[in-house]
Amino acid sequence: MQNFDAADVIRAAATSNLGVVSLIVLVLAFLAWRFFQRSEDKVKLIAFAMMFLGAAGFVTAVMLAGSGTSAGSPAPKGDPAPAETASSSPSASAGGEPSIGGTWHDADGYRYTFAQDLGVFTYQMFMGQQRIGSGAGTIAGSKLTYRFTDEANGGEGSCEATLAADGRTISGTCGDGSAEWNFSIRR
Repeated sequence: MQNFDAADVIRAAATSNLGVVSLIVLVLAFLAWRFFQRSEDKVKLIAFAMMFLGAAGFVTAVMLAGSGTSAGSPAPKGDPAPAETASSSPSASAGGEPSIGGTWHDADGYRYTFAQDLGVFTYQMFMGQQRIGSGAGTIAGSKLTYRFTDEANGGEGSCEATLAADGRTISGTCGDGSAEWNFSIRR
């Protein structure tokens, strides 16, 4: 088993609603076990019922707010390109954020497929038919912030980008700790 990195697990789980729900269930289970391990059965039952109802209410609120999202961000090195959509103008998602879902490309021939759920997105990066990278992040207004994994070379890093007003170009800067580069992708 590889080294366990709790920060990476939390970061990955935070990219979707179901991931957040999973973390809540695990934390509540641990807390319930820890706090009530020596209590009477009646106290354990009441505590369980209250935590279950609270968690069920939270899960319902999270699920009503939107389901898990996946969208793409440009991958490492090279000019990543934003995802295309059927529309030529930037349409808003159900949460009011601009829609970046779809296929994007860059001048170097890379293709990016974005999926979006409200303000959260994931993407996959391809060269030809081969997937060579992926990433996940958030979009707030026209600003994108995300992490990427260069699956071809094993690198990781982060990017900050801006969606153009017409919704057809994403431009920004990525870095992997040893280098930083600019990119631009188009629908």
